[in-house]
Amino acid sequence: RWTRVSAEAAATERGARTGSPGAASAAVPLLAIESLGVRFATPDGEIVAVDGASFTLSRGDCVGIVGESGSGKSQLALAAAGLLAANGTTSG
Repeated sequence: RWTRVSAEAAATERGARTGSPGAASAAVPLLAIESLGVRFATPDGEIVAVDGASFTLSRGDCVGIVGESGSGKSQLALAAAGLLAANGTTSG
């Protein structure tokens, strides 16, 4: 399951960090990815590009995605941005 956080929620989260009145009591993540799976349908069968990726990105955080060539780093980023190829599907 992955979630994009709205600009309104991000603004509330900024208020929580600065102590603004009416701010949320807990930090709201900008991006939360939980058990993300990415699969591609091909003429030779299904290919699993990502299986069970999870992380949370909050304001001010940096996330590094590392792995071997062909391990699914780019497909994870494309899935999070909603830019998978037409034959790609997400799960989780």
